[in-house]
Order: sequence, then C-alpha cells, then structure tokens
Amino acid sequence: MKLPAAIGLALALSIVTGCATTVAKAPRDITLGPSEVPADFRLTLDEENTVQTLASRFSDPAGKEALFRQNGFSGSWRKEYERDATNGATFIRSGATTFRDQNGAAFGVTTNATEHPSGVRGVTKLPLTEQIGDESHAFEFTEVIGGREFTDYSIYFRHANVSNVIVVSGPIGTLDRAIAIDLAKRQLAKMR
Repeated sequence: MKLPAAIGLALALSIVTGCATTVAKAPRDITLGPSEVPADFRLTLDEENTVQTLASRFSDPAGKEALFRQNGFSGSWRKEYERDATNGATFIRSGATTFRDQNGAAFGVTTNATEHPSGVRGVTKLPLTEQIGDESHAFEFTEVIGGREFTDYSIYFRHANVSNVIVVSGPIGTLDRAIAIDLAKRQLAKMR
C-alpha cells in the first residue's frame, strides 16, 4: 500500500524526530514514584488535583478555573515526599497536568512560571544549562516555614500535552539545585 506523500512525510518526520503530540499516560503515572526519588524520602501526599484545586492556588480562582477549562484541562496529580534532615533537600513535589493538546499545556507552564504562590519572596528566574522537555523554566525563591527559612527550586516544564512541575526544598544555604534538574529529567523520561 502506498501512502499519500503528505501522510508519508508527516509519518517520517514523527519517526525521525521522535516527538509526540500527546502523552496518553494518566497524570498519576507521570509523577515520580517512591523508587524514583532518593531512598530516604517518604511519600506524604499522593492525590488528584481537580481543576478547582489547581485554580484555588491563584489570585482569581474562578477566572483561572475558566481558563484551565478553556485550555483543555484533562487531569492532574501530585505527589509529595519529605525526609527528616537539617540540610540538603527535605521536600520534593512532583506534579503533572494533562491537557487536550500542547497549547493547553503551554498555557499551564506559562501560568505556573508567571504566577508564584503567595508567601514566597525573592523569586529569581534561573538559567537552565539545558532545556527540559519542549519548554522549561526554573526559579529559586525563599519561604519561611515554622520560623525557618527554606530555599525552593521549582522547574516548570512541558512535554507535548503535559505541564509538569518539580519542586525541591531545603534549609537555606544547603540545597543543590542539581537534584531538581535530575528529578525533572526522570519525570520527562516517563513520558517518552
């Protein structure tokens, strides 16, 4: 059977580039599991994020919920891990949100990269030595929890129709951002 030239060319480009326009996995299966984070971390949260839960984190929840729906929100999941330590990484969040298409996921990444949670200070955009996924943004900020200052490294990245986040936190001055980059790469590999 001979394929029409346009279909054959599109198929060849897909095979050569290896790019996917959609990821079929559920968000829960994209987020990092216990065996994919350092061994001394324990799973403390493993839950679905509804569109309302996601929207509630922004200054205009009703407006943001409408935008998430308009941009093809399909589903979202997050897992959080903690370890008892006085230095280095003490907290990890892995999140994945699926959208109808890559434009929706681009909206998700842009929203995360431009609207930071309240209570954080000193937000600094960090250069990444390499892009993670189809687009990526990294930030460092400081937050105070229980009277202690923590540094957070957040990496927001998109692969096809999935908007992802990796957050790694630890006591100020003791955290190496390489762990956040490594974890983001691990999550990206789960979508390929």
